[in-house]
Amino acid sequence: MKGKLLLAVFVLLLLAAFAFAVNWYPVSFRYNWNSRGFGFCPQESQCLVSSAGNHSFDGFPEKYFSPIKPYCINNSQYVLDFYCSSGNWSSRTKLIAVELLKIAEAQSPNDFSLFCGPANITANNINYEVEHVPVKNLLANYCNPYSSVNTYDCVNSVCVLRYGNNTAFGTSLNIPVEDNSKSFLKVLGKSVSACSGAKNLDGDFDLCSDNIWYNHNTESIIVLPSSYSSNSLSSTVSDTIINKYFTQPFADVRSFARAQSNSSFIDSTHLFSNLYFAKKGSKEVFGFLEKDQGQISHDYFGIVMKGIDFNGYSLCSDLIGFIDDKTLCRDSPNVVLVSAKTREINQSLVNAWSDVTSKLRLR
Repeated sequence: MKGKLLLAVFVLLLLAAFAFAVNWYPVSFRYNWNSRGFGFCPQESQCLVSSAGNHSFDGFPEKYFSPIKPYCINNSQYVLDFYCSSGNWSSRTKLIAVELLKIAEAQSPNDFSLFCGPANITANNINYEVEHVPVKNLLANYCNPYSSVNTYDCVNSVCVLRYGNNTAFGTSLNIPVEDNSKSFLKVLGKSVSACSGAKNLDGDFDLCSDNIWYNHNTESIIVLPSSYSSNSLSSTVSDTIINKYFTQPFADVRSFARAQSNSSFIDSTHLFSNLYFAKKGSKEVFGFLEKDQGQISHDYFGIVMKGIDFNGYSLCSDLIGFIDDKTLCRDSPNVVLVSAKTREINQSLVNAWSDVTSKLRLR
């Protein structure tokens, strides 16, 4: 069906070329970040923002917040959490997760957990004030990037890494780090100018002060524990981390889901803004939650569990089947769970995402 649609679009464009004077672009077919809109970008490395956008604003992501939006943005540019990676949509949250996983690999490779999600879920306490301003106003839907009419979250997903007695966390910003009224640095009890010396375009995290690190290319902040004394973040190759913690476990989820009926939505997975990793010796858990994806607006998760003994019980038939019989479940060789919901079908194990991931404790 998709192939026929693409052919029809091509034929219409070809006919239009003969009927009207048009500007031709060498194009690459692209979907937007929620996999619903589609169109063509002039460059292979670009990502589609809006098929109703204007090519004149291509490469200007700030125009997303104006009445006329860009059609495409360039590689390494972003809108909110949505990050363009060589023509494919990803997220700035995933970039932060990779950096924190580097630290986990360097500091405690066999005993750690990493959870990424909305600040009100991952942060222990946001019900306090900084300079008489509620912290939730510095995190949640209270910011106007580029003087936009609409409000957006001031920060995107917050990732929290725990290893031993240490905690590190990071997030990406939707307003400038030095914003006088709503800088995330205020949440950390720092001056809004604390990261001025780290504002460069060298593509990595630079030390601001007191183990606060800032990457100006992605407008992201990572806060490390006081026990972390290095003058630089881990130099572990990102591709190695991505392959180990994303590519391999996701392949397990996808191969299982593809073998089931009505699970093609799994192929829309690309953002990884909501994540969970845990490792304790030979026991491992990997999970992701994607939201509002595809033509019928799926929310869905995939989880892989390795080396976990359920005391002789079958997780699938003895537990999951009683809670949500629509959740796809496999007991071996590794436990795999795939669950989805839509606006029409809201009863789902997806609603218990935090319960089946971050609330688990590997022992």
